[in-house]
Amino acid sequence: MVSLTQLQDLALAQCGLTAVPEQLSALTALTKLVLSILFHNVGLHGGWQHLLCLTHLQHLNMSDCGLTAAPKQLSVLTALTHLDLSYNSMLNRWQHPCRLNHLQDLNLASCGLTAVPEQLSALAALTCVDLSYNNYLVGGWQHMSPLIQLRDLRLHCCGLTAVPEQLSALTALTHVGLS
Repeated sequence: MVSLTQLQDLALAQCGLTAVPEQLSALTALTKLVLSILFHNVGLHGGWQHLLCLTHLQHLNMSDCGLTAAPKQLSVLTALTHLDLSYNSMLNRWQHPCRLNHLQDLNLASCGLTAVPEQLSALAALTCVDLSYNNYLVGGWQHMSPLIQLRDLRLHCCGLTAVPEQLSALTALTHVGLS
């Protein structure tokens, strides 16, 4: 049996997964994990407990996984600096508190959001947030105010008719993408 205990980077794209594989829990040295790209893992509906041992995980890409809510187990992955949940129909269902104190880059593009999730206000280390292609993003801007380190905010195709007033509190912003 081959031991991959030192493996740091793993991509499971185009694997047709329906759940997070149990074997991942043994890969405790992982710092980067890609579970999905290009709609090949649509329907990833369980096995989240197998991520709990990945205490060194810094980059997690769960785009295009068919998620309807952010898994609550994500809050345990406190070493995360980059999290991609884009292209999941989350529909404002981020229901659990976030303890991702080191998270710097969050991608929630094309998640069907109609408001900025309240949980973002607890992610004070964020420097980049992508909310693009949430075509009806009309509220929750007050949850951005605590993000005083935010430098890059992407709001392409969000149906905005004006820049939300609450964004003026984000004095570290160097880039805002609007279209």
